[in-house]
Amino acid sequence: MKKALLIVFSIPIVSFAQEKKTLEIGAHLNFHSNNHSGILQFGNNEKQNVLFTDAGISLQYYLKDNLSLVGEVNYKILDAERKSLDGLIGSSINVKETFTSSVIEIPLMARYHYHFDNWKIFGNLGPTINFHIKSPEATYSYDDYEIMMPPFETVPGATFTEDLDDNFSTVYLGYVAGVGIAYQWNTRWAANIEYRIFQSFGKNAKNKEGMYNEKVQIQDFKYNANQFTIGVSFKL
Repeated sequence: MKKALLIVFSIPIVSFAQEKKTLEIGAHLNFHSNNHSGILQFGNNEKQNVLFTDAGISLQYYLKDNLSLVGEVNYKILDAERKSLDGLIGSSINVKETFTSSVIEIPLMARYHYHFDNWKIFGNLGPTINFHIKSPEATYSYDDYEIMMPPFETVPGATFTEDLDDNFSTVYLGYVAGVGIAYQWNTRWAANIEYRIFQSFGKNAKNKEGMYNEKVQIQDFKYNANQFTIGVSFKL
């Protein structure tokens, strides 16, 4: 009899615990451009924004139905490049300038949700800490080219590489803010899209003057980014 009563009273408790799911895990892709501020360039050629696709995972804890805490671990590429066709008078040259770098980004955000039917609109804000996992490196290269005026000679191609590890912070802090929308197609699975900005709190590199065309110039440089995220999540 006692055992039967225990089972009867346990059913609603277990049911409530299963219905009240407070943990949610997710995976997402990030499409972002490196909207850097300050100067990071070879000579007078400023870098062009490039679109990258990165990935990450998330863990979300619901404090209330409309309030949660979100932690993420994201792998982000922070490259920039420029291609040009500038050369000496009477010659042609194919120039490529690249800056390669990547980080692990760990944002910790508060997220507010507004629900309607199976949809919810959310906004989030919080700090982020970033760790360089690939030292920043700059490469300036050009192909062989022929001078079309005397002495009509062929200039061999060349590549210059400069390690910028000593100029950039290994760890840097910033904040992220975003708005998005999610669709919950059953009690566990959901899909979401979000637009997010990242801004660094301070300068992320020491200022550096470029001496020649192949030397890098850095002035008041910050890592900033505009990001579009799509992902799926599962409530535990």
